[in-house]
Amino acid sequence: MKGRSNEITDTVARRCIDLCCLQETRWRGSSARKITGRDCIYKFFWSGDPSGLGGVGILLAEKWIDKVLSVVRINHRIMMLRLLVGKIILSIFCVYAPQCGRPSEGKDDFYSVLLSNISTISPDDVLIVCVDLNGHIGRDSDDFEGIHGGHGYGIRNAEGTRILDMCAASNLVVANSFFKKDINKLITYSSGGTNTQIDYILTRRANLKHTKNIKVISSEGCAPQHRPLVGDF
Repeated sequence: MKGRSNEITDTVARRCIDLCCLQETRWRGSSARKITGRDCIYKFFWSGDPSGLGGVGILLAEKWIDKVLSVVRINHRIMMLRLLVGKIILSIFCVYAPQCGRPSEGKDDFYSVLLSNISTISPDDVLIVCVDLNGHIGRDSDDFEGIHGGHGYGIRNAEGTRILDMCAASNLVVANSFFKKDINKLITYSSGGTNTQIDYILTRRANLKHTKNIKVISSEGCAPQHRPLVGDF
């Protein structure tokens, strides 16, 4: 978002996205402010760190701003927004996991904090977790049927197994793995000839009925490496 907030807001509006979870926002501190695009207004809620690196944030279309019930900034990797949609409450987490090369202790702490906060969400809420988890769940559902829908990409690694174990522990499913797509609609990160799937939308099994479609937008100027992952609910 640093120096590009208007460009990103215009892109989100052009794609008719009401709510956009962003990772690596690179804004210091934690706050909220309105951002005006060409023909749109969004409110950006963010949670950063003092260094101005990393960070997470949620862009919300103007028509939903007065429906926000609460914003919880857990740390610079995890935040949660609760939104009233009709009579339904959406609890939406924006999450950015440590990279693969980081010490295992930091990853353990990250997953512990994430799981403990997910566990506090009422079963009556519709829970959506939008995550950059820096792990590969792989193409097939092997040993995780019902959690992995069988439509992933690549080969599962240790971090991918950890993601699926977390889902099993918190009664979540990897929603984008339940939609059969062409390969270019599965890859969420592409750089220097390396193509991977590291971004996911997680939800409760019961909430899959609200999930109409999830796909990757293969080309956007504001995201040349990380490709936007879009869900229709």
